Amino acid sequence: MLVLSAISSAKSTATTSVYVDPETYEVSGLGQTFTINVTVAEVTDLCAWEFQLFYNSTHLNGTDVGEGPFLKTAGATFFWVVNMTDNYNATHGYIHAFCILTPVIPGANETGVIANVTFKSKAPGSSILDLTDTKLKNSEGEYMSHETRDGIIIVKMLGDVNGDGKVNYKDLYLLLIAYGSSEEDPNYNPEADFNRDGKVNYKDLYILLVNYGKT
Repeated sequence: MLVLSAISSAKSTATTSVYVDPETYEVSGLGQTFTINVTVAEVTDLCAWEFQLFYNSTHLNGTDVGEGPFLKTAGATFFWVVNMTDNYNATHGYIHAFCILTPVIPGANETGVIANVTFKSKAPGSSILDLTDTKLKNSEGEYMSHETRDGIIIVKMLGDVNGDGKVNYKDLYLLLIAYGSSEEDPNYNPEADFNRDGKVNYKDLYILLVNYGKT
């Protein structure tokens, strides 16, 4: 009975985590602005947080970092973007952000968004959002153990059905196979549905032809 009790207790213990949300995000087209979240889950008495985030600056431009609503549920906060640059090195951009309750009082509980990060798509390809050196503190000033999960951004060029970074006859062939289909049809290809309206039709063909020959 003691063993079973220990197993039951272990299973019921939630693990605090900090992660990129959503963990995978696809962007159709270049020059598109979008926002991802940094979320904390299953936390108790969160009083302060800090994180660093690296991304591939070949594919993405970082444009803004904002405080999420979660910590504010416990009281007034001080939020600081310590650093944000697309030129951390030759290949990567870098974000460093920090937030604390002011004054220090009992913190926020459960799950919520701690920060929003806005990017602009720059070139086709994928970028890991490398969430690192994350820190969580409670109202006693103690660091809180947690796990961290990275994310990935996939930038696709409009018209590039097969995702090879080129819009050419291969993509036109795949689109024509799916042409006239909708989400309920077996020939429907979501990668050919560029405007995401649930149908592959003349609108998607027009998008492909406008971008034909681009790499």
